[in-house]
Amino acid sequence: MALSEAKAIYRSKYWDVQRCDELPAGIDYAVFDYGVNSGVGRSGKVLRRVPGLDDASHVVTNAVIAAVNRREAAEVVAAICDERLTFLKRLKSWPVFGAGWGRRVSEVRSTALAMTKAGKARSTKAQIGTPGGIAAAGAAAAQQAHQSGAPPAAIIVIVLVAIVLAVVGWWWFRRKPEA
Repeated sequence: MALSEAKAIYRSKYWDVQRCDELPAGIDYAVFDYGVNSGVGRSGKVLRRVPGLDDASHVVTNAVIAAVNRREAAEVVAAICDERLTFLKRLKSWPVFGAGWGRRVSEVRSTALAMTKAGKARSTKAQIGTPGGIAAAGAAAAQQAHQSGAPPAAIIVIVLVAIVLAVVGWWWFRRKPEA
């Protein structure tokens, strides 16, 4: 899979579906990464639940955007990450993958909180995710594919795409900061 194809998938299936362009800086990244890791259904319901809306649906509506914008962004990020970690700890596979998942949530929290302070315009580097987070997402996706009975070739493709994205993420974060 070409990197451009992977980016298009992330954009259309995770970023755009969750209306991340309309969310405050930091919240956009926390919701996006949650959606990639655990599905947009779960992340959308959490995004609705945090500001006190009904979570019977996962759809990010205008009402969700408005409700989130009325809250302090750092508080929303913290609540999303807290709920995400609680969910992950309940999974049977937590003893095997918990250290990586916990590290990923911690990295997302840290990056997203920094984004809330910096503002959306200056935070595009942080939005792509940390290399460790990307690697953890790849591992989680490969594990999920394996558990669902996916053919070995599909699992290999998932792992290879995660490696490529992690290397690109590593390169991106090592670049000199933009002026």
